[in-house]
Amino acid sequence: MAQTDTGDPQMPSGERTFGGWNLLTRRISQILLLCALGGVNQAQPAAGISEPFAARFSLTTQGAKIGETEWSVKSVATDIFVYESRTVAAGIIALVNDDEIVERSVWQNDRGALLPLSYSYRRSGGDRERNIAVNFDWENSQAENTASGHSWRMPVPAGTLDKLSYVLVLMKDLAENKTELRYQIADGGRLKVYQLKIEGEERIDTALGPMETVVVRRLRNSEERETLLWCAKNLNYLPVMIEHREKDGTVLWRIESFEQQ
Repeated sequence: MAQTDTGDPQMPSGERTFGGWNLLTRRISQILLLCALGGVNQAQPAAGISEPFAARFSLTTQGAKIGETEWSVKSVATDIFVYESRTVAAGIIALVNDDEIVERSVWQNDRGALLPLSYSYRRSGGDRERNIAVNFDWENSQAENTASGHSWRMPVPAGTLDKLSYVLVLMKDLAENKTELRYQIADGGRLKVYQLKIEGEERIDTALGPMETVVVRRLRNSEERETLLWCAKNLNYLPVMIEHREKDGTVLWRIESFEQQ
């Protein structure tokens, strides 16, 4: 049975050194988000969920830059796509931390629906290297998880998503004016339910210019954790700003550039 998300068992414990950077690395895969189709000044609605792009975000905590993230979506075969996210330290944090986090989701555009095929997480460059993989077997309604050299299988019902690309579905739902934002995710070797709520609308300034956004909150069981997403209407509900707060700090994501491929 799916469980409402209360944490991320995949991430290594004890990563509290260097403040905001390791807050980021503990939660990076929970809030990694995809961008949508559209130019900076002449944005057009995305044609579905599989338009190739490249985007860059800066990450700050207490006003100091601590990291950079690059996201991309590429077509690799008919109706098969790869979303990849690469995150590295920046600013003064880069002097003491050279970790790189790479997440990759391979999925199929199944008549307008996102069908995940595989997910992987790799952290390298430091002393806490970690590799995780999830492969979906839809013929048998199962997913094979591999972590720390061990593999196991779990049942996955139709409609289950992976933890990286589910935001594409969120963006599609917002574009279709849906208000029931609830997603079942294969995460950490078990099923979780991610629930989100529309909080309202807000006009914000970004590196791409002012944006009219819909503010979405990720609902959690803990008052000490909060994630807010500002999804730009004219960029097909692209999250152009994200704020993730925990008791030991806040990480702010801001879009810096966007390029349609």
